[in-house]
Amino acid sequence: MKAAKSVPSFYGIGSDPEFLFLHMEGSKKEVMPANYMITANKTIATRAFIGTDGHATTAEMRPNPSHNVGRHLYDIAYGLHETAKWLEKHKRYTKVFMTAQPFVFDEPLGGHIHCSFFLDEPLTKQVQALNRSYHGDRIVAFDPQQPATALTAESTEVLKKYINAVYNHELFTLDDFGAIVDHLMWPFECAVQPWWDRLRRNTRYGGYDQGERVRQNVSYPRTSGKSSRLAYMHCEYRAPSTWLCHPWLAYSYLALAKLSILNAKLIGSLIGTPPLPPDSPARRGTAADPPAKMQLPRNDVYTKLFYERLKVIAEKGRWSNDLKNLHEILPKCFDNRDSWFEVHGQPIDIEAWRKLL
Repeated sequence: MKAAKSVPSFYGIGSDPEFLFLHMEGSKKEVMPANYMITANKTIATRAFIGTDGHATTAEMRPNPSHNVGRHLYDIAYGLHETAKWLEKHKRYTKVFMTAQPFVFDEPLGGHIHCSFFLDEPLTKQVQALNRSYHGDRIVAFDPQQPATALTAESTEVLKKYINAVYNHELFTLDDFGAIVDHLMWPFECAVQPWWDRLRRNTRYGGYDQGERVRQNVSYPRTSGKSSRLAYMHCEYRAPSTWLCHPWLAYSYLALAKLSILNAKLIGSLIGTPPLPPDSPARRGTAADPPAKMQLPRNDVYTKLFYERLKVIAEKGRWSNDLKNLHEILPKCFDNRDSWFEVHGQPIDIEAWRKLL
């Protein structure tokens, strides 16, 4: 990132946080598969505001993206409110509730966050016009749903220049996005989420060596001004555990993601230390190791690291109005994390969410 010639200009924040439906029978909880609760056909269910993804057991919410974090939270609150009301209304579902924790029974639940932004990169803009993009370590279709433009000798030269610019760190890439958001978000994730359940989820996906940590998605901006002259990028940060349990936690995650993009240049100049402290349990083993073989969770180490990094952003960085409550909400997350996660499969705090409506 230090050598990149452009930095992102924030456009929108989005998300698709995951949750489960649980059925309470006496003191026993059982998972109700999301594809049983959400009876729409697969095509609709994978696109609906509340639906299913590739895994039929897990439900996910897809609120509209917004430039404002508060607006995005309102849409989430409305979705949770209406779903809870629907469960309460139907007799067959009166004992069914929603839960959102990193790992419930054998289900890992993520809190994927989407960020879209503009880039002043004419070369990237040219390549996108050819319906091409750099992803992973190769050139792929920018929009798989659209036909790829046939390459000419001229456009082939454009692609060569683009690839060289990527390898020379002259363009903003998916890896840059991941590193920038990791700077604040990863120590926060390690500090605030329940340690062992988070680690179990990260052995499935979202960890440093497990599955996609970041993903490039396809969307199109609603504005025509910037998009006519600037490249547009939509990235999905898949590292976080689900944060739907309480609006304070949700706000913190979404606000930190936006804050990171607003301060991409500053964070890029700060990156240089490992996102994980060297004495992290995650570097000494996996969740499958008996706890006796591993160092005890070091939430305090990550909390200290997180606040050290945030302090620099607070002193030197850019802040938008919808992020002004972050300093007040963050301590509440650390103070309340035990109550949110102490009971396995604890219900989402619907009443707390309803206060946003």
